[in-house]
Amino acid sequence: MPITDNDALSAYIFATQSEAHAQHCSARSSAFHEEFERRYNAWRKANDEALSRGEALARSKGMVGDQPPSIQAYAKMTAGILDSIPEDDRQRRCDELLQMLLQRNMP
Repeated sequence: MPITDNDALSAYIFATQSEAHAQHCSARSSAFHEEFERRYNAWRKANDEALSRGEALARSKGMVGDQPPSIQAYAKMTAGILDSIPEDDRQRRCDELLQMLLQRNMP
């Protein structure tokens, strides 16, 4: 089944958000960092075509960059919330990120 533009853009957004959230989760746990890297690299490899296409689409739409409005700026802003929530909630969200990397498959 071919990858749609929407699927490709969604994969790129997910990757960007995952990287930003992982920085905050990894700051508190080296075990998280190691597991995230393992799962994330496998996920990126499996979804390489969609990610490349998604990044190209995002760039063509002006959605890439460090300044708002951009996918990266939004990802950093939402990831920053992890620093202001209770430890147990942060841990749950970090665990959910690891689980999503196993469950999220692109067509």
